[in-house]
This record gives sequence, structure tokens and C-alpha cells, in this order.
Amino acid sequence: MPKYLMTIVVALLATFDTSHSAKPERFSYKGITYQVVEIADVQGAEVTLLTDTGKEVNVPARFLSFKLRDMVEKFVKEKQSKAFTIDGINSENAKKLQATLLQAAQEGTGIKRWIAGTVANDSPGEGILIFSSSTALPLKHDRKGNPLPQQRVKNAAVFMDGVVFLEGSPRHAGNTLVEYFAWDSGKRIEINSELIPHLTLKPQPPRALFEERQWTNTQGKTLTAALLSIHKDSGRFRRNDGSRFTYPLEKLQAEEQKLIEKAIEERLQKLKSTL
Repeated sequence: MPKYLMTIVVALLATFDTSHSAKPERFSYKGITYQVVEIADVQGAEVTLLTDTGKEVNVPARFLSFKLRDMVEKFVKEKQSKAFTIDGINSENAKKLQATLLQAAQEGTGIKRWIAGTVANDSPGEGILIFSSSTALPLKHDRKGNPLPQQRVKNAAVFMDGVVFLEGSPRHAGNTLVEYFAWDSGKRIEINSELIPHLTLKPQPPRALFEERQWTNTQGKTLTAALLSIHKDSGRFRRNDGSRFTYPLEKLQAEEQKLIEKAIEERLQKLKSTL
């Protein structure tokens, strides 16, 4: 729809559909009084107001009334929320998240989460159930795009809502607030026919991408070792005598490189499923 038609529609709605639209906000600027029906745009300290006559007025934000400032804040939040991609994470932090997940998949490590929530009364043995509104690999916004308090921001990660099973926490009983630094074990446990993410307070040792097997390079030479992790296009291997070495993956046969890529992708999908 052309912009001028959209402006007319908005103006008509503001004039005739008073049962469903907000009452115009009276605002004066440079000796002229306007009836503002909505915020049209925000660019830095400049705000574009849309009046009941369809006119757009540019005003420095410092001259706005408290109600109009609230409208501006709501407009900015809604605009920012459209830029969010992965599970409510904005596009800038989503890139960091992808890098974090890929690194965890390549290194066989868990994902750190910050747990904040209420303990359930029906927690099973060997751990507790937490109803959480902000379990986190830290980002600066929650899933809805709302800024988080600074003390909840912990480097670069993700947030999750729902029920979590937290291992190894016997200290809290009943419905009390719990905040812990925990690790995602990558496992799920079934409680009341629902699969619940299984987190643990104990650091999880890295898991090898492949247990001990035979590898063949492009020259046909073979070696037997476990592939522990990937770092900068090289694999970190461990022989059965415990010795470790690094070897460029490009020197392995193409079939084995594809096998490693598949293993990393499978691990990456498992990590994403925990978000």
C-alpha cells in the first residue's frame, strides 16, 4: 500500500474507530498544538509523530511528554523485536550464539546456563525441578527482546523458559528462588510424559567426537586414535597409550572428512535443541 494511503487509513481509524484505537495525545511544539495518534519513526534523538490529520511532525525526543516518551519506548522495542532471529535473540547476538554452539560441538563441551526460577515440590531424587523464566547462556535481552538487568548478563549465550531438571542440588526445598551456574548435559529426562532438559552443577568433561578408530590419510597411511575435538581445521587425537597429537583434517581422506562433518552437525543440532 502506498505510504500516503496508509497515512489516510491511520488518520481515519484514529478519527472514527475510537472504540478500538487509543485516544489522541495532545502535544504542543513551537506554538502549534497537535493531536498525536502514533509514533511513525524514531531515528536517534529525533521522533516522527503522526497526527490525527495524517501529518508527520519531526520533534526532538527531549520535548516529548511522558506519555509520548512511553509510546516511543514501546515503538523502539517492537522495532527491535523484528530484528530477533534465533529464539528471540537479536541478529547481532545470534551470530555469537552460532559461534558458541559450533565451538561446543567441535570441542565436545556442554553449554553453560544461568538458572533462575522456582523449585517444584514434586522434584525427583538426585536433583530438583525448576520452573524457570530465565535460564541462560548470557545475552543482553530475553526471548521477548526486553533488556536484562546487568547482573544477569554473562558473556554471550541464550535463554530458555520452562521446566528444567537440575542435578546435584539438595540444599533447596519447597518453592524457593534458585540461581545456579550449571552445565547442559545434552540429555533429557522424562517427567510426567514430558522430556525435560537435564542440567548439572558439575562441569562435564569433554566428550570425544569419535572413540578410538582407524583413520586413513590422503597418502593411504593409517593410524588408530580417538578424535577428541576440532580446533582451527585440525583434529586433536589421542592414541591408546594416552599420547595426544594434532593433525590437519584436510590430510584425511574425503570420506572421513565428511564423517567428521556429519558428527559435528549432529552434535550441533543436539545443542540447538536445548535452546
